[in-house]
Formats: sequence, C-alpha cells, structure tokens
Amino acid sequence: MTTNISTERRTPLCAPPSPRSEPPAVVRVLVTGYFSRYARCSCGWAGRGRLLRSLSVLDALTHAARQGCRPGVPLIDVDIGVGERP
Repeated sequence: MTTNISTERRTPLCAPPSPRSEPPAVVRVLVTGYFSRYARCSCGWAGRGRLLRSLSVLDALTHAARQGCRPGVPLIDVDIGVGERP
C-alpha cells in the first residue's frame, strides 16, 4: 500500500532556520512554591501557573517547539528555601 501525498500538503519536520543572527531564546520552568510552577522564556513569553510540574514542562517544550526557542539545560529551576520542598 502506498500513499500519494503531494509535497505542498506535507508539514515540515522541523522549523526553518531563523534569519536573525542572535542566538535563540531559552525557555525554562521555574518552581518557587507548591502552587507556583510556571514556564518562562527569555523571548518574553510566560506560561500560566500550574499545580503539576509536568504540565509546566509540557508548556515549556510546546512553546520551544512552536516558536523555535531552545529548552534550557536543566529545564527545571527549583528555588528551594529553608524547610521547603517543591
């Protein structure tokens, strides 16, 4: 069985290279408390606050894939205070 899909209808596998010369923006997940988990990017984008850390990670990776930004390494930045746990 073969499929005949014209090249105009196919979606690209990756985003086209950016014409700008500066490096791509970096997106990270910030964890500052129990109910303060959100994704932020250096391009100015900010995701909504999430209860689950995994949803914030999904927001960050989705933004990076759609906008051409780079995920940060490490992706999750935990702000641990004395006696607190994220």
